This record gives sequence, C-alpha cells and structure tokens, in this order.
Amino acid sequence: MSGLQLTIPAQNDDNRGKRIKPREVREWLENLPCLDMQRAARLLNEQLRLMNRQLVAPAARLEMLGDFLRTYLRLLESSPADPADAAQLQSLLKRLSQNIGFGYKIVLHELVNKKAGLLEARHLPAALLGAVHTLGLQLMHYYAGYQRAPHALWNECLAIYRYARKTGRASWRGELPGVGAIGIDESFRLTALLRLADPYRLPAGAIRALESWFRARIALADIESDPDDAQSAQLLALHNAGHTSGEADIAPLFLNPAALMARMPADIKKLEQYKSTRALELPDDISASLLAMALRQVLNNWQASPVRKAAREEAVTRIELVGGLDAAYCVLNNGRPFDPALFLKSGQDEIIDVGRRAAPEPVARKAFEPLQCSSHDRSNGGLCVSWRGAQGLKPHVGQLFALRRAGPAASAWVVAVCRWLTESEPVAGFDVGLQYLAREPAAVVIRPLDGSDSTGDYQPAIVATQKRGEHTVH
Repeated sequence: MSGLQLTIPAQNDDNRGKRIKPREVREWLENLPCLDMQRAARLLNEQLRLMNRQLVAPAARLEMLGDFLRTYLRLLESSPADPADAAQLQSLLKRLSQNIGFGYKIVLHELVNKKAGLLEARHLPAALLGAVHTLGLQLMHYYAGYQRAPHALWNECLAIYRYARKTGRASWRGELPGVGAIGIDESFRLTALLRLADPYRLPAGAIRALESWFRARIALADIESDPDDAQSAQLLALHNAGHTSGEADIAPLFLNPAALMARMPADIKKLEQYKSTRALELPDDISASLLAMALRQVLNNWQASPVRKAAREEAVTRIELVGGLDAAYCVLNNGRPFDPALFLKSGQDEIIDVGRRAAPEPVARKAFEPLQCSSHDRSNGGLCVSWRGAQGLKPHVGQLFALRRAGPAASAWVVAVCRWLTESEPVAGFDVGLQYLAREPAAVVIRPLDGSDSTGDYQPAIVATQKRGEHTVH
C-alpha cells in the first residue's frame, strides 16, 4: 500500500498570491453569528468549500481545520426546539462534516501521495486522526437520519486505518480540537462498532445513546488481524462496503467484541434497575430505556445473527401503505377514524341521564389516505416498500403499518411492523423493511381493565388471527 485513493475536491492555484492565515480564520470564527445556527452553518460551509479548493500548506490547513471542527462540534451540541429547524440544521452540519473531512483528506493526499519533506511528514499522524474521526462523524449523520451512507465513506475510513496500521501509526494519540485526547485506533474502533451495530434497525434516537456507551467502553473492543481459530467464531469481520473486489490480497481485519458483550448484560440490568444512565456514569440526558433496548438488540444480533429462512424474491408491485395504529384502524374500519366522543369515558358507565343533554356530535376527523408505494422484493415473512415524494408520514423502526396490494382488485389489508428504515437523498422518500404480523386484521375498540373499580378510556386496537393456528393477536 504505497498510497491512498481518496475522494477530494479539485484544487487550483488562481489565488496563489493570496495567503490564508490561520489567525485570521480563527478571528472570523470567533465573530461568527452562532445564535443563528443555520446561518452560521451555511457560512462555515461556504468558506470551507472555498478553502478546500485553494493550495494551503499542510500545517496551516490542519490548524484551520481544527478551528472549524471545534465550531462544528459546538453547533452539533445545540439543537433548535422546532423539529423542522433541527432537521435543516442537521443537514447543514452533515455537509459541514463532509467539508471538514475533505480538508483532512487533502492533507493526507499531499503527505502520502506526494513527496513531503521531513518537517511536513511530522503532521501525518494528526491528518490520519482527523480524517478517520471526521469520516466517522459523517457516517453518524447518515445513521442518525436513517439515510443510506455512501460506500465510499466506510471504505475510505477502513483504507486510512489500514495505512495507519501498516506504517505503525495506528496507536498514535493526540489532541483533536473540540474532542480532546484521542487515538487513531480508538476513533476507528468507535466507527466500526456503530456500523456493526446495524444502525438502520435501531429505534429512533438509539444510535446517539449507543455512541455514548461505546465511547465509554471503547477499551473493551480490540482490532485483530491474525485471530486464533478458537476466537474466529466470535469476531466481526471488517470488509469494504459494496464492491469488494481486490480485498483478497489484503490482510483481513476483525473486531473482537467479546469483552463488550460480556459487559452488556450487567449494564442493561443497571439501566432497568436505576432507570438512569448515571448508573453507568453516562450523561443523564440519555434515555435509560432507549439505551437498554439498543444494547439488548445489539447483543442479540452479535450472539446470533439473523438468518433468512426463505429466499428473497424480486417483485415490483404497487402497494397501498398507511403508518401508525390510528391510520391502520381507519383503513380497516372502512375509512372511518376512531372517535373517542362516541364512547363513554372512565367513570361514566353507571350514568344514564336520558333527555338531559344531547349526545355529543362526532368530531370531524380527517380520514387517512394510503400512500401509493412500490415493493422492491418480498419473502414469506415480509417485504421492502419504497416511497419517493413529499409526504406527511414519518416512519420509524418498530412502527405498525397496514398494507395491501393496490389496483382495481385490491387485496385484503395486512398488518406489519417496520424492522429497518433508510431515508433517501436528495429526493424525499424512504425505504422500509416490513415484517408481516398477521393477516385478515379487524378494527376493534378496547378498554383496559385493572380488576378494580377504575378503568381506562376506550382506545383503538387491531385484532387478528394468526396465519397458522387459532391464537388471537391484539
């Protein structure tokens, strides 16, 4: 491995006579209007995009990239209250992390693929660390947004780490602005763990909680290149994403999660017992129940990877889809949504007051219109559904769905649950993996009973008979 094949923007020497000074860049960043976070992120992207196209000395570029990274992390920790503003800010920050990563890869390209002097070569470990870390930040943005990450991000991160191991720099530790003391190996292990956690199957928000736990337990995971036969069954292989031709000549790398997996049950027990992440010495703004759910799911996947029982068939079919219990109830109830005003509330069972007041008028509720989607493939247990276009549905992992085949001769509705999710870019839309729950469902109304005089209010529900057997599933 004499060099690195990296994706970097084209550079020109049109402004060769104009020298960019790190001190001036730092002063500009200090005067940035960070109260308007979206405007600040746009300005950062514009300036960094221009800087990446100019010829700058590696030492100066690294210093300026550190200042940009510190500002980026400060914006990342802040989030607007409005969900729409937060989503727009995350999109801008994802682009910013990409531009910062381009800067570190430019330095790597100049130091590795070009002949660098001894004074410039001393900056190579810092450039390796910055590139690995910022590629991991980019992947985190994709995982948190359930967006399919480009294969190049992981492949470049793996290639840079392989180069660091081959040149004896993988154990190098240094100060990364805004992050603190961190090592190349440590940063790569964190990214590898998050990728192997199957983030597209995790509940909403779980990837950030899992990142905090992995970061605190990162010393329990090891990267190995020549494992023993007895350990090979417990190791997770680190392969290139997508097209993997040419990997046969490269020594394989494996991640050993044995110590992490041994720690997970005890931490899950603490989270369930104390209901707080402080029991694990983690920030208390992380949901304990969400982290416990994510840890249990990752542990189950690593202990026994899911195996497909039936072959997946390519099948492009028009599908009608609705998401959520209320929407499923509506379509199963012949287009009539649930109206709580039509049912007695808790404590009114014994009240009969004829003629005293009129029955409440039904509240006008908008019926749920199914999305006209298409299926990519299917198996006996489920299918993949794709939607492209503007829509109000915001799916999430674990959500209930109702679907049927569209067309003049529409089939009966089937209820399913979302097992994985990816959102498309740049066109709005999503791909969801749905697992069938039951066929021939029906809309019913239920009220919970606790055995005492007090009962709950009526609420919508789905009742169905399993395809095999006569057990009723609610």
